[in-house]
Amino acid sequence: NRDKNVSILPRVAAALKASGVRFTLEIVGDGSERKVLEKDFRKLAPGCATINGTLPRERTQDIMSRSHFVLLPSISEGLSNVMLEGMALGCVPVCSSIENFKWVLGDVAERLQCNTHDSEEYARRIIRMSSDPDLYRSTQQYLRERQHNLFTPERTVGGYLDLIGELKNGAA
Repeated sequence: NRDKNVSILPRVAAALKASGVRFTLEIVGDGSERKVLEKDFRKLAPGCATINGTLPRERTQDIMSRSHFVLLPSISEGLSNVMLEGMALGCVPVCSSIENFKWVLGDVAERLQCNTHDSEEYARRIIRMSSDPDLYRSTQQYLRERQHNLFTPERTVGGYLDLIGELKNGAA
């Protein structure tokens, strides 16, 4: 799906590698662009990425629980379950500047959102957060609390039930 904008990931990895950052990018998911993505990683950032393909949810959560960041360079996205699950597991999202992401990230959106096609900006955001452990921890804590307070399944269902009640009573 081109809306996911995964073609930028090899350039982000190359920018991080050129800056001396040691990392492994774990990619979960599959699609028609996989072969091109694999080729671009071999060319631009060899040895920096593992493309796992589609995995069971438990395995994906295991990867996220060991990760510091989740990259979401999407051009268009609804409410991102990947972002919310990452936040709940302690990942800090570095993402495109689409409105839905801004809404989910709240007060920390400016430090985490990037121009959708600017691989250097994604790398700079990651380097900035990585080089300041206090900033990383405070951002991580804020996002965990935000996810827990606003975006759990129970909160979502409760919000829908409230809306249905308002619609039923003519208040919405």
